[in-house]
Amino acid sequence: MEDLEDTFFADLGLLGELYRSRLAQHLPLRPLARAIGKSKSTVDNWLKDGDRNFPRNEEDLVNLIKQLQALAEHQKVVPQPEHLLDPDTWRARHRAVTRGRAAVIRQGVQRSQALAGLSDAETRARYAALSDKPRALENWSPQQLGVHPAISGSTETDGTARFILPPYIQRQHDRQLQAHLDLAASGRDSVLVILRGESCTGKTRAAFEAVSARLKGWNLVFPKTPESLLAVLAAGALTARTVLWLNDARNFLTGPAGEAAAAALRTQLERPGPVVILGTLWRSDLRDLTGPRPDGFDPHHHARELLGGISPIHVPDSFTEQDLSAMSSQARHDPSLATAAYTSPDGEITQTLAAGPQLVDHYEYADTPPSCFGKAIISVAMDAMRLGGILHVPVNFLKEGAPGYLSKNHRGKASDDWFSHALEYARVKVKNIAAPLEQIPNPTGMGSIPGVYRIADYLDHHARLTRHYTFPPESFWIAAQQCIGDPAALYHLGCAAEIRGRYRIAAGLYQQAAEAGDADAVLVLAGRLWRSGDTTGAERLARQAADSGSTAALTLLAGLRRDAGDWQSAEKIAQQAAQSGDLLAFRFLAGEYANAGDKTALERLASQALPAGDVDTVTLLTRLQEQSGDRQGAERSARQAAQSGKPEVLTLLARMREHKDPINAEQLYGEAIDAGETVAMTFLGGRKEDQGNWEGAERLYHKAIEAGDASALTAQAWMRERALERKSAIRLSWKAADAGDMRALIYLTQVHEENDEREDAEKLARRALNTGEFDAMHTLASLRMDAGDLESAENLTQEIIDAGDSYGTLSLAYICKENGDQGRAEHLAMRALNAGHTDALDYVAWMYALKGDLDARERVKRFGLEADGSVADGL
Repeated sequence: MEDLEDTFFADLGLLGELYRSRLAQHLPLRPLARAIGKSKSTVDNWLKDGDRNFPRNEEDLVNLIKQLQALAEHQKVVPQPEHLLDPDTWRARHRAVTRGRAAVIRQGVQRSQALAGLSDAETRARYAALSDKPRALENWSPQQLGVHPAISGSTETDGTARFILPPYIQRQHDRQLQAHLDLAASGRDSVLVILRGESCTGKTRAAFEAVSARLKGWNLVFPKTPESLLAVLAAGALTARTVLWLNDARNFLTGPAGEAAAAALRTQLERPGPVVILGTLWRSDLRDLTGPRPDGFDPHHHARELLGGISPIHVPDSFTEQDLSAMSSQARHDPSLATAAYTSPDGEITQTLAAGPQLVDHYEYADTPPSCFGKAIISVAMDAMRLGGILHVPVNFLKEGAPGYLSKNHRGKASDDWFSHALEYARVKVKNIAAPLEQIPNPTGMGSIPGVYRIADYLDHHARLTRHYTFPPESFWIAAQQCIGDPAALYHLGCAAEIRGRYRIAAGLYQQAAEAGDADAVLVLAGRLWRSGDTTGAERLARQAADSGSTAALTLLAGLRRDAGDWQSAEKIAQQAAQSGDLLAFRFLAGEYANAGDKTALERLASQALPAGDVDTVTLLTRLQEQSGDRQGAERSARQAAQSGKPEVLTLLARMREHKDPINAEQLYGEAIDAGETVAMTFLGGRKEDQGNWEGAERLYHKAIEAGDASALTAQAWMRERALERKSAIRLSWKAADAGDMRALIYLTQVHEENDEREDAEKLARRALNTGEFDAMHTLASLRMDAGDLESAENLTQEIIDAGDSYGTLSLAYICKENGDQGRAEHLAMRALNAGHTDALDYVAWMYALKGDLDARERVKRFGLEADGSVADGL
């Protein structure tokens, strides 16, 4: 709308210039105005350059153009551009601007009506009580919305801190984001848009620039906590044409209120808009929130459902050559960009602008007193956030945890005021932008929260990569137990210790968290007692957790009652948990009914499970019915699931019948497709392909692709590969990878490697690696190892590790063992343990057995490895 009006008034200004310079001497303004029945001042205002006075009546404007056109023709004046004196062109443009203005007015009225709809007293009170209210987008500054200030690029300073924001360089992800926002603004729905990228890659700045450019006239609300977000949603504050700003969305979707916030956001997406929920996430956080867990525990069910169905917009770490070229002209006039371009050989412009490298340098190279004391307390804060999610780190935790991070020599040189020097060093603002340890603004008043600090975002990200293999020293764990009062933080620290094989440390933290009232910790301790055979103690703790409101504890109690032979009590308790919405309880009961072959009970349970969002129970029922010969029952269950929004069960049933009853399978696939299951199109396409109906397969794959199923691109690529259309297969696989299906790159990596096209294979694997997907490179390393090329396999696996995949460490240990490098294999296995991969326990135990140290082997297998930061010392 703004572009249309801008062009309209720009041309009206050109028309005024033409009139004043070439025509006014032949027909002055007063008789011109009289000829069209308007006042002299009105016509003068229309033709004044930059006044933006819009002629309300279309015919008045057209009559003016006709008068000027006749005069120009008589005086043989040719306008430039020619359409300046075309009445039909001006008539069409006037109508377009009028329609656009009417739409804006209509949307404003709708927003006013929506706000007026907050009619009941309770809702009005909730809205009035909001600490974070919506306000006009133009009233928000980039600084308020979390955009990082940039380095100044200049040594000149007046001694005052300024918020520096260099010119913005648009990249590919900006165009994708703008397209998403344009689509959202033209629709009537609430939509979710996620920008994914690492720390300081420009996610927040990209979001700010996009909403400023594309959503003019909208409101924006920025809740600061999950509780504030829940209050905003409960108050109905997301009226039409509002942006919900969720910068660093992990802070809203994790923690005690995270699941409630995710569920409320899912509900919001079902409401009319237009509303844009715009969030930013690190790549690792998105994986944690949406990926499966090997233990089957589902702590982020609602977050996974919220985020799992969208395609995030990826913000790359580095500028491409094309981006750098586009930046070069701006950099000549802006010292910030010029400095970033000069000091970023790898194209990591945004990180340099935010002083990330200097911040890391300030931390990493603090090697001597007193700066090393600052490094020690920064390391404590890093590990507190990395392992326990402790955002607000108490000062006493920093002080008590620091000694273990220092050498004996440095501890001996510490003066009585060592901690004040440490704190001073850790609070230095690098490039006057960010400090390693930052104070936390008081959410309800002036100043900052006393006695607590938080680690800078960029250093937090740096720690997750560089300290991934580092287990904190004993002083850290002792300080945690002495200084951390938050039971949830103690529980998370216990989890971090347990997955790294430090079971005694974990037990102590769980015990302390349980005593402080954390139901999850109580439940973990109950599970331990159960596995050790102490069912009485397990039941006592499980009941304690259940009394605290843990529905998962009810499911554990049901399991204990079942093992004790009291199925009647077990079923009753599990039903209670299921009615409270615990999905594990549904699965527990479903498994028991399925094992007993009790279809009636399973059917009854399925009718409860579907409304609760549990599709697994219905899937199990469908399988049982189909396997027992109850075909009608299986179809009935699958169709009920489809009617409840779970058409994937129809797809499952179709796949089960593909070979026994292909005609019915195709019918079921068709029903699944009609119910919105795009994956069914891909499966049915595969069925057509197997039958030799390649044309039918192509049609279905195309439909699935148009519906957004990236796996259909991969399936289509495989079909082209089988047809020996290699170029087409490669092109489709790249498209599939761009759409998010990394299987395409895994497949092509293997194809190229088997065809001895090693360079192409590595390019494909690295493409996947650069997006954070490691399987293609693992596949390539395994193929090289199988071929006897251990050196290449080792180099490739090292690349995986450098990219942040700690599982690669254990893989590399195996490769080194095969290569005869036993010492390095042992060292790598130890690193894998410190990174949390208890799979390495058996490997370490086996290595000690090879050395003949059977006592050490037994200690490893029985107790794990203990907590002073060195695996070998722990043994």
